[in-house]
Amino acid sequence: MKFSKLSYFFFFGLFVIIVGCISCQKQLSSHHELWDSLSPDEQRARIVSDSRTIRRKYAKDCSTFVANVYLKNGFQFFEGARQRNIRGNGVKLIFDFVKRDGMVFDNRLPKPGDLVFFSNTYDRNRDRKLNDDLTHIGIVVDIEPKGVVRFIHVIRDRPIESVLSLNTPNRPRNADQIINDYLRRKTFRDAPGTPYLSGQLFFAFGSLFQNPQDPVDLTDG
Repeated sequence: MKFSKLSYFFFFGLFVIIVGCISCQKQLSSHHELWDSLSPDEQRARIVSDSRTIRRKYAKDCSTFVANVYLKNGFQFFEGARQRNIRGNGVKLIFDFVKRDGMVFDNRLPKPGDLVFFSNTYDRNRDRKLNDDLTHIGIVVDIEPKGVVRFIHVIRDRPIESVLSLNTPNRPRNADQIINDYLRRKTFRDAPGTPYLSGQLFFAFGSLFQNPQDPVDLTDG
């Protein structure tokens, strides 16, 4: 009788898992169908909207936030890495996904819905050197005048919007306009010359939409 009860609970649990997996796959398939029916501009607008409305429990850190916004639209940034047993921080995994299935660039402006990657936003390996690649990520939500890029990202478990300027990466302000936010916190361990501004810490943009030949330069807008 004891074996029978254990068997029942085992198979019931297995059934729940299988049904859950099937339901999840159907949901992702539905997201893909809806996504494919949208124009590129509509897809971008959807990413931006979702990034601004996603619940905080899905935004525990910068890479989880980005992954969940894109997962809502059918992109599984981390699934392939798990299947191939690839390890690494979340930002690096997303970067590799975009590099493989989309494009990364640093020589022109992005568009809303694209991704922005940063390096050296903290001393990850604690060696007091600027050798920490791909430590932060955000989603581009707007391009402001003079090429200032507005993006949303997570700081201390909370999504916030910040800006960066690649035209003027070493200044926080231009007259009354903030053009670069501080992304790295100053500590007594920082080496001389450590950068702190978003424009200084910029690594690359990434896109799953944009054609590599789109003629958009860094002074657009």
